[in-house]
Parts: sequence; structure tokens; C-alpha cells
Amino acid sequence: MASNCITTARDVVDTTPGRRGSLPDQTILGHVHLKVGDTARAKDFYAGTLGFDVTAELPGALFVSAGGYHHHMAMNTWTSQGVGLRAPALGLGRVDIVVPTPDDVADLDARARAHGIQTREDGATVELDDPWGNLVRVSA
Repeated sequence: MASNCITTARDVVDTTPGRRGSLPDQTILGHVHLKVGDTARAKDFYAGTLGFDVTAELPGALFVSAGGYHHHMAMNTWTSQGVGLRAPALGLGRVDIVVPTPDDVADLDARARAHGIQTREDGATVELDDPWGNLVRVSA
């Protein structure tokens, strides 16, 4: 067994340097919850810029999706109200989003740039950072 494999639930939340495991590269998650500092700012980024539909808003929480699903992503401030950039060793850090077509990737890149957000693209993937320093990678 590789030393970086997750073997218990505690491994998922352990932040000790060199101890935190990682999921296998091909792991697909159905939905993701992120701690953010401000749900209005999260709404502007994830709905306004990335193009997700808002499916629900609660005090301190925002739920977004694509294609009518109840939520693919949620952002909350329940223990993070007002925080700035995430500490590099804490939290998810990167979210990969797969969209249906390369045109969708190009459209998202154009929206982000129109909102003044710096993007990095290689012709197949667009990368940008959310307001809390989470890397968002979008590909078809």
C-alpha cells in the first residue's frame, strides 16, 4: 500500500505535514462544499462568473448547480465568515469542473476575463483562482 493512501476518515482531516493523504487521480466526486468568507462574493464568482445556477440560499450558505441538479457545489461561512485566502495546507485547494464542450470552456474563460479575473489556459483547460485561493480547473 502506498504511504499517501487514505486508510481512515481521520486521514482525510489530518493536516500534519507529510501525513495528509490524497485521493487517487481519477476520483470523481458528485459535489463539493467549500468554506468561504462571504456568500455574496461566492455567488458573484461561482454563479456570476463561472455560470452555475443558484439552487438555494440559506443564512451563511449558497448552493449552486448546472443542468437542474439540486447542487453540485455549496459554499458556506458557518465557521469561516470573513476569512481571506485559505492556508495552503488546509482545505480542498483545487476543484476540477468538467463541462460538456470545449466551447463551454472558452465561454467560461471569456466571462472570467470580462469580470477582470486572471485565467491561465492551455487550449484545453482553463485555470483560475476563486476569491479564497482555491484553484478552479475547467475542462471539457
